[in-house]
Amino acid sequence: MLDRKYVRENLEVVLRKCEERGIEIDFTYFLELDKQLREVEKKLEILRKWKKEASRDYFIKMKSQNRATECYNKILKVNKRIKNLEKQQYKLSNEINNFLENIPNIHHSSVPIGKNEKDNLIIKSAPIVKIGAENYKPHWELGKGISSIDIESGTNIAGSRFTVIRGEGAKFFAKMVSWIYNHFNRKGYEFVILPALINETTLKRGSPLHPKRKRKIKRIEGESLYLLPNGLTSLIALNRDEIIEIKDLPRKFFTISPYFTMSHSYGKDSRGLLRLQQFYQFSILNVVLEEESYRVLERVVSEVEEIFKKLGLPYRIVSNCSGYLEFVSSKSYEFEVWFYGIGKYKFVGSVSNFEDYLTREIRLRYKIPMGAETGYPHLIGGNVIYLCRLISAIIEAYQDGKGGVKYPELK
Repeated sequence: MLDRKYVRENLEVVLRKCEERGIEIDFTYFLELDKQLREVEKKLEILRKWKKEASRDYFIKMKSQNRATECYNKILKVNKRIKNLEKQQYKLSNEINNFLENIPNIHHSSVPIGKNEKDNLIIKSAPIVKIGAENYKPHWELGKGISSIDIESGTNIAGSRFTVIRGEGAKFFAKMVSWIYNHFNRKGYEFVILPALINETTLKRGSPLHPKRKRKIKRIEGESLYLLPNGLTSLIALNRDEIIEIKDLPRKFFTISPYFTMSHSYGKDSRGLLRLQQFYQFSILNVVLEEESYRVLERVVSEVEEIFKKLGLPYRIVSNCSGYLEFVSSKSYEFEVWFYGIGKYKFVGSVSNFEDYLTREIRLRYKIPMGAETGYPHLIGGNVIYLCRLISAIIEAYQDGKGGVKYPELK
């Protein structure tokens, strides 16, 4: 979430940034709460200082037997006032935090201003060239013919929006996992395997989801556990409640994980492997210093772009406009590849700079050398490869025109 002091001192900027996202928020309530909290904090500071000095005087008077009892009684009264004020402080802080949870991140000055997906800015686009067949079919038709995508079995096992990948498709899936693993491993990322379930703290503190979406995540009945909404959520939680040495930055993590949605949409964009209730994705996270964060964001974009280039797929990189930007993001890029059978570019992953918005939530800090102060690092990460979608695009691109697929070599 945003820093309370920053919001108070830069209210005009925050209001303008909210308007550019299409969000209207009345900050009157926040300003009143903030004023009350500052008054409480000021009183606490004065009383704690008095108590410290009085305690020192009390021990001196105890030795001389000079009015020690009177001093002790005063300290007890002040202690009671401090406890009451601390309760007020806790309550006001919670109310302010609840308010700030509904304030989006401040988007970067380079983010295009717009209302929706149509206003996103295409940063880079690779040319669409024919790879295989003359007349391309969508992957769900090919997958059935080559016995790779078995939707019927998936439905029998789990229900609609589940599928089974088998045969040559399953073999290629395994090769892709290994190939992408090697790609990020060479880039210096630490590979981690994380739980497929998360607890309530992980969902509420640091998840990159919009607050409204958090309330819709599927909960395990009778447990305080939730199905993983994306791999990035767990990677962020991996760094929660830490104070790290500045010399240990940057940190770089990646993982492959299943994640679950409760999508029930229908139509052309929900067929085959496009909109399942269980996906597999590669997620990455970089923990860096503030001055490095936007350089690292561009570096990550290049790292993911290499994958599409090596696969020979037409792709484009899109900068999300202010109205389409992720709630917790300062800047986001989406990766799209061309689906030859569908005849459209489709989303296959994204990466964002969250700046310190999420590190404040998870209380991840770094020590500033030669001092007691700490700072909040920036987070750059995303669910960069939706594996089933990418494999769908490969199946469509590399069909041979005879109902089969000649999968590309992975080098």
